[in-house]
Amino acid sequence: MKKLKFLMIYNHGTNKARVKGLDVLSSLTQLKSVRLERSILPFVEKHGIEELQNIEKLSLSLSEGFKNISTFTKLQDFSLDHSNDLELPLGNCNMSSTLSCSITNCHQLQILPYDFGNISNLRMLRLSALPRLEQLSVSTGKLVQLEYLDISLCEGLKELPKEIGQLKKLRELDMRECTRLMALPSTVCYL
Repeated sequence: MKKLKFLMIYNHGTNKARVKGLDVLSSLTQLKSVRLERSILPFVEKHGIEELQNIEKLSLSLSEGFKNISTFTKLQDFSLDHSNDLELPLGNCNMSSTLSCSITNCHQLQILPYDFGNISNLRMLRLSALPRLEQLSVSTGKLVQLEYLDISLCEGLKELPKEIGQLKKLRELDMRECTRLMALPSTVCYL
């Protein structure tokens, strides 16, 4: 197991499984990628995530108990789908290595951290099917490496920040079914 690089835990049952013993991951120094599906992670809730510090790719689907992603300093690819208890940190978003971030179908997520723009190397950002998300952080304009932005199905989104015009490398902006978004800021002409 010392050479294990990829760990997948799938729960094929109808109920979420409570995952225990994640502390053993600290001995798996080669582990780079973790995927969890239909899980409850009590260890992460109680003790933190020190054991997962070397993870480069993290994918969570239908999982609970994972409250904070900002301490993953080596994380390059983050994907979260169908989580109702994610609490993004309101400060110190320290994910500068992250290239791809996908947060989808998290129906309780209302706000992004004000310093979300500190993810300076981000190339792809997918914030799709977040019906309670009302606005993007003004720091989104600091994501100068961003090439793809998906805000589709964000029905609560009323406006885009004017700082979106600073995303000079943006090649694709998906805004399908953003039904409350009635106007774009004039700065989009700078894209």
